[in-house]
Amino acid sequence: MLEEMRQKLADEIDRLIVELTVTLPKAIQKAVELGDLSENAEYKSALERQQFVQARLNHLTQRASELSKIDPTQIPSDRVGFGSRVTLEDTGNGEVIEYTIVFGDFRTGADREAAKVVLARATTDLSKLDEAVDALCTKILMLMPDCTSKTVNSLRKHKQWHWDNTSVTNREWLGLNMMTEGKAGFRAFNEGPKGRREVDFIKLRQLLAEGHPWDDELLRAISPQFAAE
Repeated sequence: MLEEMRQKLADEIDRLIVELTVTLPKAIQKAVELGDLSENAEYKSALERQQFVQARLNHLTQRASELSKIDPTQIPSDRVGFGSRVTLEDTGNGEVIEYTIVFGDFRTGADREAAKVVLARATTDLSKLDEAVDALCTKILMLMPDCTSKTVNSLRKHKQWHWDNTSVTNREWLGLNMMTEGKAGFRAFNEGPKGRREVDFIKLRQLLAEGHPWDDELLRAISPQFAAE
């Protein structure tokens, strides 16, 4: 399938190159010979087509470049990916639909709306994840507990050493930060409107540079949840 897609792209690219370098220049030249270009519909149409072909050619060339980087031998066979055939079943009416995951353009118009309907009816099967978790738990279960604990602690030695030597100052810093930056950031994320859940970082730096204290006035000035007030 990969070779078929590459060939399809190559064929269309060749056709567009011919149209862009041969067909359209002739059409434009013919339209120019007709005279007054301001009222020349053929000339305007040829120019618009030229712009479209150039844009389409750029798009396809980029896609062909990306497609050439795909190694078929590296495509996973144990999960959904490029080239996979996916079967969806509507548990309500038993309807079964089969799709092939391909490298292509996003659907638009009616096709996009139809895809959204199918997606809304889909359910997530977590059985594979459950199987993997069960297998990992079973693997750990079948190990000597003291040996396992020793191995984990040995791997964490550097992290543990760092924490033991910095825990006091880190706890103090975190306690203070949660009254200033942490408080502002978490509240913005939890209370801010959809699509705008970060503080105004530039405004924050400006206020701090002016010597403004960390108080409710500063919090309201930089927080998205208070922007409409």
